[in-house]
Parts: sequence; C-alpha cells; structure tokens
Amino acid sequence: MYYIEFGTTLLITTLLVESIYRVTCFLDLRYPWNESLPQRIFLQFLLGVVMPTVTSYLLAAVYFGVQGYDITDYNYHLYALPFIAVLITLFNAYYYLRYVVAEKAYYKNLQESNHSAMSFSKNGHSKTVAESSQEVLVEAVANSQSKEGSHSKPAAAAQNEITYREVFMVITPLRTIPIRMDDICSFYRVNGVNFLRTYDQKASDAYVITQTLKEVEEQINPSQFFRINRQMIISFNSCVSFRNGKGKTLELIIEPKHADYENKMVDQPFVMVSEDRSQAFRVWVER
Repeated sequence: MYYIEFGTTLLITTLLVESIYRVTCFLDLRYPWNESLPQRIFLQFLLGVVMPTVTSYLLAAVYFGVQGYDITDYNYHLYALPFIAVLITLFNAYYYLRYVVAEKAYYKNLQESNHSAMSFSKNGHSKTVAESSQEVLVEAVANSQSKEGSHSKPAAAAQNEITYREVFMVITPLRTIPIRMDDICSFYRVNGVNFLRTYDQKASDAYVITQTLKEVEEQINPSQFFRINRQMIISFNSCVSFRNGKGKTLELIIEPKHADYENKMVDQPFVMVSEDRSQAFRVWVER
C-alpha cells in the first residue's frame, strides 16, 4: 500500500511540474515578462497556478475514489490543497527567477559586446566604422553577367532553383524570434560580433546573431540585400541616397542611420560602399 501511495504521489507531482514547465515555456515565447507584463501575470497565474492546483485536486479525488474513499471526508481541500498550492506557486517563482537571470545574462553579454566594439583598437590606433569599411574586400565580387549566351540559360535555371529566406531566426537564451526579412534594415559586424537590426530598433537594441556575414549573405535574397563592405549588409529599402566618396568609394545615406560604436553610439551621417563594391552597388540600385 505504501508503494502504491508513493508511486501515485510521485506521478502526480511529476505531471504537475512538467505542466508548469510547459506552460512557462509557452508563455515565455508568446508573452515575455519584459514585453507583455499584465497579460503574462494573468496567464501565468491562471495557467501556472490555478489550473495545476485544480488538476492536483481532481487527480487526488480520482485516487481516493479508486481506493473507495470520499476525498471530502478527509478535508483534503482544507489541509493538503493549500500546501500544494504554495508549492506550485514556488515552482512558478523559480521559473520566473530563472527567466530573469537568463535574460539579464543575455543583455549583459550584449552590452559587453557593444562596449568592446566601442573600445576596439588595432595596433594602438582606434578605427571608425567608416574607416574600416574602406579596407579592401577579401571576397571577390561575384560575376553577375554571363559571358556567353550558351552559359546564360543554365545559370538562370540554377538561380531560379535557389530559395532564399523569408524569415530570419534570432536565437536568444530563452526564446527564438522569427523576423521577417522585410523588417530587417541591416546586418553588420563590429569587433567580431555580428548584429541584426530592424527598422524599429535602436542600434543599442540590435540583436546579436551567431551567423557570420558570409553565412548570412548566402541565405538572403541578393535583390533585397547588398553587402556594401566587409562589415555591413544593407537592405534596399534602407537606402536613401548616395554620392561619390574618396577614391572610388560611395557615401551611402541609409535610414535608420548606422551608429558609431566608438563614439557613444552617435548616428553616422553615412556608411561607406567600398571601392571593390561601388560599381556592383550602382548596378544593384538601378535594378
């Protein structure tokens, strides 16, 4: 009899803990604490506290019924149920603290990445993003025009088979965020850290991504995005105007403006299209 009671209690406890965990994970994705606080408090209380408490009572009633007892005769709702409700609340509190700690660690790493990018120097001399963007590209510009008519058809057929991303997935410690490509204004790299920025984000809020710009470039539609230099890929919709820069470079004005990570995140007046990319950029813009 003891083992039956122990096994039943263990089973009910496992089901309750698992249900609280599943509910919390679901709400973390749909209603994050830092974005939808009123809705999250209500739903967490309803789905994470009330429902498990009621479920525990119903499961206990079933167990008592199988044993031939009436649960109300033992005042289960007066003594055991409040204690169980407190434990369930503590489980919810644990998952909330876990969320806060993980979120704080994520943003701390993000701030440290931004700080290290702002203080980045090489050989003792700081470089601005504009200066860095004028460096010679390592990658050669892809040949976008076919040389022979006999080669154009296979190339066109191969290009038609390529499927590009419609949604870019940003992975954070607690959730994965799907972002439509139309909402992305730029991808860029600062001091080895790669970022994705949407049109409605401040530069300081840009998402850190794990992919390199080369990997990003292979997944996005080249008619929608263009890599203007080593450090940056921009969206066509973010382009406002451009003019000739030093040498064969172009000074490109984009909106929202790119931030100078080495000057307290001040907006830059323009970004630089490198010499090796300027001609291809003109062709890309003219459509």
